[in-house]
Amino acid sequence: AIYREEPVASSREDLYRTAEDLCMHKMSARLYSRLKAEVEIETRKLVENMSEANLASREKGDSFLVKFEGMWSNHCEHSNAIRSIFLYLDRTYVLQYAGEGIRSLWDLTVALFREAIASYPDLQSSLVKDVLSLIRDERSGESVNKTVVRKILHVFSTLSLYQKSFEPLFLEQSEGFYCAEGVRCMSEMTTPEYLTQVEKRLIEEADRVVMYMDTSTKPALMKAVEDQLLRRHMSTILSKGFNSLVERSKVAELRLLHRLFSRVSGEGLEKEAFAAYIKDTGGKIVNAKDRDKEMVQSLLDFKAQLDVVVEQAFGNEEAFAYTVKGSFEDFINLRQNKPAEMMAKYVDARLRSGRIDSAQAAGGGTPESGESEMEALLDRVMVLFRYINGKDVFEAFYKKDLAKRLLLNKSASFDLEKSMVTKLKTECGAAFTTKLEGMFKDMTLSTETMQSYLKSKHCTEYTEDCRARGVPSVGMYVHVL
Repeated sequence: AIYREEPVASSREDLYRTAEDLCMHKMSARLYSRLKAEVEIETRKLVENMSEANLASREKGDSFLVKFEGMWSNHCEHSNAIRSIFLYLDRTYVLQYAGEGIRSLWDLTVALFREAIASYPDLQSSLVKDVLSLIRDERSGESVNKTVVRKILHVFSTLSLYQKSFEPLFLEQSEGFYCAEGVRCMSEMTTPEYLTQVEKRLIEEADRVVMYMDTSTKPALMKAVEDQLLRRHMSTILSKGFNSLVERSKVAELRLLHRLFSRVSGEGLEKEAFAAYIKDTGGKIVNAKDRDKEMVQSLLDFKAQLDVVVEQAFGNEEAFAYTVKGSFEDFINLRQNKPAEMMAKYVDARLRSGRIDSAQAAGGGTPESGESEMEALLDRVMVLFRYINGKDVFEAFYKKDLAKRLLLNKSASFDLEKSMVTKLKTECGAAFTTKLEGMFKDMTLSTETMQSYLKSKHCTEYTEDCRARGVPSVGMYVHVL
């Protein structure tokens, strides 16, 4: 009567007491056996009718999944009603003999339903195919009934059919779908567009698991998407657009690329592409003999650009910082002594003028001439200085230029001159700057000697004598100088 949704002769309370009396009179085993047989018969009828409705609903174009979910919901209601009547049996006999294979009434009804479904493999196959079809349509952008998908997959989980019958086919379909999409999008989209599409798909699949799937599916599903959209195309992604992104400092796109590659352990390929770009671009700067005068400033600008990329796109990871360092050391010494020579001349020009032009300032800002900005510029030059092998060549040119600046009083700032020597001393040791520091001592001694002479009595008498005779004196020459 419950399965047919018909009224019963007695109230459910009377039926409960009758079942309790039977258990009290040691008839629990017989009652359980008869109940199991009756439920099995009714369940098979339900599933048989549903199997027949499967063909009919397909002929009429109705949604078979909705009907099946409704049938399952009714079965659950019927099972709960039966359990409420035989609750005493469920709490005594079942608990007493649970270790001997006696199931609870709920587990019994679920097991019988699962066995009935297994007797109709075409029905089970149709259910799985229909769910997979809805998921495929949703991935293609169509609107589908997500509620029924969630409910059907919950039924699969309850019946222990999810991992066995649904999940393998779902993962296989997912791999095929994203394999085709990866090839198609890789040929049609730019690198930033493709990366955006990949991230979108990863988010969609993660949401899909939360929406209506078992959480155990997520690792395998995400791996399938990553394999087909990322692992298979990493080399193509890098060769197609990586250099352009770095050259234009597209940090947002590079950050997305790095985040996606990190999911599939692709940082190694990423670093190789980064190093290749640095060596190629830097090599062109160093080997451009017709633009030697612009070499150092170009290298400074290039280094500043790479620093921004490493910081904002790659999260200041040490591996990428080391990639920049190693790549600079490789290409900056392609012409042996030339970068060292041009670096010394660049520093000479800056210390003579004491000014950073807007074209030379990092970031291309307005002209700046403060000593703090010059200090920052010298620090950046020292970073390049660390990469060159010909430090002795730099010393030779720097020493000659420093002597001219000091003797001819062409230096913009004595403090900056000393600061630069201190930086070199810190970098290369005291022996490297001994002669440079000797120049400052000589200049100081010369100034003190001249001032002492100018204050002496002999110089004063001589100057007055020269003035009386109308001829220049030493003091006048010193004043002019």
